[in-house]
Amino acid sequence: MRILKISLSVIALIVLVLIIAIGSLFIFLDPNKLKPMITSEISRNTGYETLVDGNLSWSFYPILGVKLDKLQLREPGQPIAFLELNGLSIATEFSQLLHGQSELQGRIYIESIRLDKLHLQNAAIKLGWQHHVLTMQPIKASLYGGTLRGVVHARELSATPKWDWDIAASNLDLQPLLVDLLGKNSKVMLVGTGDIRLAANTAGREQRDLLTNLNGLCQFGINEGLVDGIDLNYLVTSANALVNHENLSSPETPFKTAFDRLSGLFKIKAGQAETDNLLLQSKAFTVTGQGGIDLPLQSLDLKLQLKPLERVKTQWLIPVLITGEIKAPSVRLDTLTLNTLITKEELDKLKEKAQDVIKTLPEKADKFIGKLLGE
Repeated sequence: MRILKISLSVIALIVLVLIIAIGSLFIFLDPNKLKPMITSEISRNTGYETLVDGNLSWSFYPILGVKLDKLQLREPGQPIAFLELNGLSIATEFSQLLHGQSELQGRIYIESIRLDKLHLQNAAIKLGWQHHVLTMQPIKASLYGGTLRGVVHARELSATPKWDWDIAASNLDLQPLLVDLLGKNSKVMLVGTGDIRLAANTAGREQRDLLTNLNGLCQFGINEGLVDGIDLNYLVTSANALVNHENLSSPETPFKTAFDRLSGLFKIKAGQAETDNLLLQSKAFTVTGQGGIDLPLQSLDLKLQLKPLERVKTQWLIPVLITGEIKAPSVRLDTLTLNTLITKEELDKLKEKAQDVIKTLPEKADKFIGKLLGE
């Protein structure tokens, strides 16, 4: 019993010494001295230039961690960082540090993130690093008034980075999102609240390479929104006037199209996003569409078919083309298709008249023969 007590006392003393040693480390070691190590390790493992601004500090609760005011990543030789993290806390169990660089798990908390042109807030990420594969799962963050959930994997970060992800964002405020992506001067803007899911993979460092190598699926749905910059109602009026040879009135401004629901699924292959099931529903008409988006070139080539729900003289689906730069697309009637339909209708009318005339020919021939015979 005495030997057991002595043994327990020795163990308790060793634990106490370790606690005092670790505590002394935290007290006397200035965490700002870790900046060179943090920047060099991130740069070595990712190939990106790393900048750590502001002060570093220790965090003890609920687990061991380091807090950074700001961390930036940028392409070598580029003046502007593509990734900026503010209010960053990196935390891990002390036992995880024993694995060294080959394996590590922890959590990251970030007050705000700028990823190129996108802005996120209050991100919480569970981080895993094993066999040179970075896993971020789950990811939770606030994104333009909505929420983001998902998982991201990255590998070969020091060579040509390869990424894959499955991310869903719900209740997004689309207008500020698109203003950040396209700029304030974009001539077409979506207004409303929507949901987006993007499951995709890509490889590369620069934005163009990432877009060119992009493959996956993008599904979206928007309720009770507005297309600012396009007036589909005026296109219906224009088509109706063209078909019926009527004068076209001047368009009302501003150009806007309200809708109840806009949805679609894009299949992405090598940076080309294609769809065949665009659907816009409004009180005045429904719109179906197909076509594509060239992501590296940021250009559109979409074909729409408008079906008026209100009573108009036009009986066909009205063809509309949307082409050109995403920021300033050309939206116009497909007059070639429309004129083809008009010509076909006129030919059909002539054919019906000819058939009616042909039906009366036998009767007229009998009367003519009868006159010749004096009957």
